[in-house]
This record gives sequence, C-alpha cells and structure tokens, in this order.
Amino acid sequence: MVYGVQYEIYLNKQIDFFNDFLPICIDIRKMISIEKMNELYKLVIIPYNELDDRFVQREHSEMYASSLDNIHYYHQINRQSHPEIFKYYDVNMYTMYIKNSDNVNPYTEEMYQSLENKIADISNIVNSDDYLEKYSEQERNVFNFELNLLIEVFVDQRRNHEYFQEIKKIERELTNIKLTEEENELVLRVLNHPKLEGVIYSHGINLFT
Repeated sequence: MVYGVQYEIYLNKQIDFFNDFLPICIDIRKMISIEKMNELYKLVIIPYNELDDRFVQREHSEMYASSLDNIHYYHQINRQSHPEIFKYYDVNMYTMYIKNSDNVNPYTEEMYQSLENKIADISNIVNSDDYLEKYSEQERNVFNFELNLLIEVFVDQRRNHEYFQEIKKIERELTNIKLTEEENELVLRVLNHPKLEGVIYSHGINLFT
C-alpha cells in the first residue's frame, strides 16, 4: 500500500467541473485533482508523490506505514495484542473522519463539565444530613449506582482524552512538512481563486493512504 501526505483543500459544496474546476487549473497552469471523501469534496493541490521525499523523513512515517500494512495483511493482530500498532491505525481514522469533519471535538471541556456537574449533584444528595431518613434503601441504591457509573465514565473519558491528544500529536508530526516557496505560491493562488470564494471549508497537509 502507498502512504504519504498531500496538500488538500476541502470544500463545503460541490463545484462545477467545467465552469469552476477547469478554469482554476488553467489559471494556475497545473492539473490538480478533485475527489469526494465522506460527503466532502476536496482539491488535491500537491499530491503525495511530490512530497514523498519529505514525508519519509518524519519520525513516525516508517512506523505508521508498517503498522497499517500489518493490520491489513495480518488479521490475527488486534488492539489487545498490539496496542502500539493500532495507535497508528487510529491516526489514520482521525485523519479520515475527524480532522476535516464539521463534527464537534469528541472530548471537550464542556462534556467534562457536564459530567462533573451530574456527579456533584448526586454527591450532594448522598452526603446530605437527612439522606438516610429522606430516601428509601431502593432509592439510595439507585443513587449509588448512578454515582459510581458517572465516576467510571468520567475517568474513562479523561483517559480517552489523553489518548486522543496523543493521536493528534502523532498526526501533526507526520504532516509537519515544509513547503517550498513555489509550492506555497501555488497553494495561495488556489486558495485566493475567485471560483473558490465562500466554498473552502478547510485546507492543509493531510495523510494519504
């Protein structure tokens, strides 16, 4: 399999091939490509083969490629037996489904605050002076169950948050590619092209598989 990085521009709607896309290629004097990915359209400005010599110099590039190959070809490998290998699989999933998505970051401080508030509310009930007199044994069992469950979820989500940050850190290292002056000029010409005004959702260097 082929792995690398490429410079992509994500669009928030489809553009017309003849009236929009081809005029851009003519103006920049380069035939770029347009693709559809997860309900979004993207322009590939600098393909992976033009950045490959820089990608292979990244710290995690070899481990990233070998991990994805191992998962693809050796189906007995799983998360429990090879967690480090699946870490790079998750980097790939982050690139494909989260990084350029309009979904909210799955691990936000607002989510943690909501969980903490629920834990605090139930804790106040459990620790109240009249707890034993005010609530039946069945009600107390329900409160204790909910409190323990919420604490377990909170701890687990905090753990997931740390893992998620590690995944993003690896992705940033892999895509930290320095473009040449000519490449930067090309990117700017496409970004500022009038045919793309108001339709650019995000742009940057992304992993390619």
